[in-house]
Amino acid sequence: MARVVLRDGCADLHAEVDDLFGWAGFESLDRYLGYLRCMKECHAAVAAAVRPFLNHCFLEGLERDIARLDSDLRDLGGCADGGPASGAIGIESRAQAMGALYVMEGSRLGARLLSRRVSQMLGMSADRGACFLFGDGKAGALRWRQFVSQLDEAIVTKSELDAALAGTRRTFQYILQAGQKEFDGGDNAGRQHSAVR
Repeated sequence: MARVVLRDGCADLHAEVDDLFGWAGFESLDRYLGYLRCMKECHAAVAAAVRPFLNHCFLEGLERDIARLDSDLRDLGGCADGGPASGAIGIESRAQAMGALYVMEGSRLGARLLSRRVSQMLGMSADRGACFLFGDGKAGALRWRQFVSQLDEAIVTKSELDAALAGTRRTFQYILQAGQKEFDGGDNAGRQHSAVR
C-alpha cells in the first residue's frame, strides 16, 4: 500500500521533524507564534505546489487548515499575509502532489497532540489562538482514513510510488528548512526528541 511505502520511506525525515517541533516548546507566546508562522509558510507552499495537479476535493482540508492558521495569527497579533511563490517545493506530477499532501494530512494527527500542550501552557483554545491545532476535532481521524484510502487507490505502480515518495521527502525537507530557519536562531539547549506521530 502507498501509505506504508511513504511511511517507511520518509521515517528518517519524519523523526527529524518530530524532533524539531517537539522541542519547539510553546513555553512562550513568541515561540508559539514562530510555530504558527512556520506552519503557515509550509501549508501555503504545499497548496501552491499541488494545486495544478489535484482536484479541489483533495485541497479542501488543506485550505481549511490555512484559514485556521490565518485566524490564529490574527488572534495573537501575528501577520497572516504573504506566502511562498508557487513551485517552492518542486512538485512535478500528480503522484508527487499526493505524496506532499500525505505529509500535511498526517501532520493533523500530531497537531491534535500539540493542542493539549498549548491549551495547558498558554491557555489557548479551539476558539482563540489554537484553531489550527484543534482542527477538525473528532472528525480528524475520519479525514485521515479517507485520505489514505484515496492515496492507496491512486498510487499503485512502482513509478507512481517512487514519485509519491519523492514528493513526500521534498515536503519534509521543506518543513525542516522552514522550521530550522524559524527556531535554530534561538537557544538549542535542552532540545529533546518528541515522539509525536
